[in-house]
Amino acid sequence: MFSSTTLLGDSDTVERRYDNDTTNPIPLENSWCWWYDKYIGPGKSPEEYAAAVKLLGTVSTVQEFWRWYNNLPPIDHIVPGSSLHLHKKGIKPLW
Repeated sequence: MFSSTTLLGDSDTVERRYDNDTTNPIPLENSWCWWYDKYIGPGKSPEEYAAAVKLLGTVSTVQEFWRWYNNLPPIDHIVPGSSLHLHKKGIKPLW
């Protein structure tokens, strides 16, 4: 599917291809996991920290990645000190 976009007047157009077809997903080489790291404060044990890290979901295609990325909450809705992580499947954000 093609669309034309006018730039700087009627004579300058750019043709671009876009594909909204979700029936043909584009696989990623690896699966990736979104994690939420809830801030629990200083002085906690490694076990308490590990319990605060939650798996949100896994993506295996380009379309899934953008679906997640485009729907992440705005930064001002995340608890200060907390984090979002994107790690290769099988790697938990613990160090």
